[in-house]
Amino acid sequence: MTKEDLNHLLTHPEQTSLFVDDLQRLCETYPWFHTAHQLLLRALKTGESHAFTEQLNSSAWCVCKRDVLYRYLHGEQTTVPSPALAHKTSDELIDTFLRTAPTKIVPGETHFQVQTSDQLNVNPSIATETLARIFVRQGDPDKAIEIYEQLILKNPEKNIYFAQQIHHLKASKNNSNV
Repeated sequence: MTKEDLNHLLTHPEQTSLFVDDLQRLCETYPWFHTAHQLLLRALKTGESHAFTEQLNSSAWCVCKRDVLYRYLHGEQTTVPSPALAHKTSDELIDTFLRTAPTKIVPGETHFQVQTSDQLNVNPSIATETLARIFVRQGDPDKAIEIYEQLILKNPEKNIYFAQQIHHLKASKNNSNV
């Protein structure tokens, strides 16, 4: 199936029953191409094919919105829910977006405050070995020691390991103060 055939079917979905074999091959080649699945289902339904139910069961998983598919298959929607963008250039898409954009983005002042490790009060529920290592790498052994002390209480089976980490941090801290 060519791009032109596909675009033709997107604009004239009533002719899908003429392309059942091509649509089946397209669905097999590109299983996540939900528009092809929608067109194939429409073709099978309008052709009153016995394979419709089986194809519906296998295609329903890859269709983005099943309620839209239902409306499409039951004639409540006459066009394929997925618009054909293949025939538009990127400039046309940008122009369309700019024409239909509901508001404009206006630059303004943004105020935000970044918390540093000094400002954080470490909650015992988020105390992890990874967080302790982060504090070590940030050069804040006191916070890392605090985390390891909390971890001793949370994980008593690993208290020897955490105690060794505390011992190493205190030793390296004392060596750097000398």
